[in-house]
Amino acid sequence: GHQYCIEVIYSLLRQGVKAKLTIIGEGEEKDHLESIINSYKLNKSIILLGSKNSGEVREALWKHDIYLLLAVPVENDRRETQGLATLEAQACGLPAIVFNSGGVKYTVKDNVSGYVCEEYDVEAVAEKVKYLFENREKLTYMGENAVKFVNNMYSQKKIDEKWKHLYNYILKREG
Repeated sequence: GHQYCIEVIYSLLRQGVKAKLTIIGEGEEKDHLESIINSYKLNKSIILLGSKNSGEVREALWKHDIYLLLAVPVENDRRETQGLATLEAQACGLPAIVFNSGGVKYTVKDNVSGYVCEEYDVEAVAEKVKYLFENREKLTYMGENAVKFVNNMYSQKKIDEKWKHLYNYILKREG
């Protein structure tokens, strides 16, 4: 879905919003993404950082305002099962804007810790980004909510509690 992030930036720049995008990672899509970036003349607005370790990713997240994960179905209608990266970004205080695709939608509390937009709806994503840029108080509020959401739903303590509950349930059924 990186190409849709690029399209969001292109849309925002056409609207006069001075947005920038950083893409972290390495893979077979790099040449394709560079081609899209060049065709839109976005070389000054989009940075491809390449592969980074977890500490470097965290440092990069702390330097940004919003996280986008615009995953879409791939071959055989396969979808992202969970947006772990979305949780990591929210834990760093970034509101997340995602497509309603696969399990990613469950990693964002819509209108609280970020926004869930319909798949392929680049303009809806651009509208949400623009809204947050123009409403810094809302951006800050959603960032704070993002941290709370991740801590309340996905912290190690919460995961341990959920596993304990599940194990107890299974033991009672089998016992």
